[in-house]
Parts: sequence; C-alpha cells; structure tokens
Amino acid sequence: MSFNEKNPLISYSGLPPFSEVKPEHVKEALAYAIGRCKDITVEVSEKFKEDPTRSGINIEKLKYCVDDKIRSVRIDKTYRGILAVQEDT
Repeated sequence: MSFNEKNPLISYSGLPPFSEVKPEHVKEALAYAIGRCKDITVEVSEKFKEDPTRSGINIEKLKYCVDDKIRSVRIDKTYRGILAVQEDT
C-alpha cells in the first residue's frame, strides 16, 4: 500500500505530532488504516484456514459475553478480532 511518508498520522512513533496534522492527512490516514486492517484480516483468515489450532492464533472465550459462540482471536501484537464458532451438530 502506498502512502505519504510525511503524513504525521501514519509515520510516527508514540503519539502523532498533532501540531503538524492537516485536514488532508486524515483521509489518507483513514484509507491507510482501513487497507492495513483488510490486509491483516486476510492474512489471519488464511492462517486460520490452514490450521485453526496453531499456537500463534490464540482463540479465547469472552468472559462476560452473552453469546456463548463469540470468541476473541489474536491478530497481531496490537489487534484482536472477534469471531463466532460454529455449533457442534
């Protein structure tokens, strides 16, 4: 994915330098974030299809969830995803 490396909402460490943010940076940063999420989702989905029991996936039951089929799955160090498990038939 291509993006402007000078966009302070994309290229930073820690908190972005808000004094440098311009309105045009927001649209680009959102497009970048959405694209990155899509890429990560596809990557994790493929790994899950290959082997849903692999150790790096780490699926956990949610403690206070009303729906017993909902689980949390590790996407990477930053993100977790939500999925529904199929009922046993």
